[in-house]
Amino acid sequence: MYNDDMMTFDDVKQRYILTNECALANNVDLGKELNSTGVPSRSNLPAQILDRISRTVYNFIYSHGDRYGKEKELAENDYYRPFIKDAMIEQLLYFMVNGDLSVVARVDAQTGREFSRAAKLDAAYAPEMQNILAQSGILYCGFTPR
Repeated sequence: MYNDDMMTFDDVKQRYILTNECALANNVDLGKELNSTGVPSRSNLPAQILDRISRTVYNFIYSHGDRYGKEKELAENDYYRPFIKDAMIEQLLYFMVNGDLSVVARVDAQTGREFSRAAKLDAAYAPEMQNILAQSGILYCGFTPR
């Protein structure tokens, strides 16, 4: 497993998580930008957001095939680390601009109908995050280790 100033590996969750230093390097100061009013543990909020970003990216990857094989390969193969980091950075930037769209009840203004679950999830994933992961090859459903 791999850890540095930008990204650490959580052995329990079996996924990489961006560090606060990485957020700062990308001009995101989670401590200042997040509205922590009413949050019991404000100091832990940045870590919770970075964990949510990681979970979102990994869930997107796992929705494209063999979770176990991908989980092991992502944890151990150096090739995928820059793609994972870049994808999580894009998802973080998207989250900071748009909020967490996976938890928003989205309604079509013209029809008054709620968007489908698939449409809500599609809106929750940063388009550039999807492109980065597609280019890495990790979304290939058959998944063959490099």
